[in-house]
Amino acid sequence: MFLAGIAAGIGCLVASGFLLRSGLLLYRRPVRSRTAPLWRPGTDAEPPTSDFDRGRLTGGMLSFFVGVMLLTGAEARRVYPAVPAALKWTCVSSIYAIMLLGALHVSVVLFNRPGFLVPPILRNAPGTVGKARKAAKAGRAGTAGKRGG
Repeated sequence: MFLAGIAAGIGCLVASGFLLRSGLLLYRRPVRSRTAPLWRPGTDAEPPTSDFDRGRLTGGMLSFFVGVMLLTGAEARRVYPAVPAALKWTCVSSIYAIMLLGALHVSVVLFNRPGFLVPPILRNAPGTVGKARKAAKAGRAGTAGKRGG
């Protein structure tokens, strides 16, 4: 069980590295102006398309704290009767960070808020909930003149 916790913790830390790197790369992308030409497929200026692209940074931080919690939990389990206070505080603070970052990640993906955590290229795009509302409104507007029978 100890080795499984270590392996899962290291896997989370590696995943957080990839997510944080890709999230920071989204922050460095230049924001296109309205007068800029349309993007060409396959170029670096291609806009991200997934709703989870905007949550890469918060997802990377969340994955980091999950990895830290798994590693400290595995170590605390190994030395169970006399767990050092530092391991206890690290595990507890990781749990609080996971709860906070989980809420932030959901907020960024669903509502595109808070703005400072959303990459600049995606700040004007609607969140997942906003896209669903727009699609539902467009669906109702398209069937407004028809009567069911």
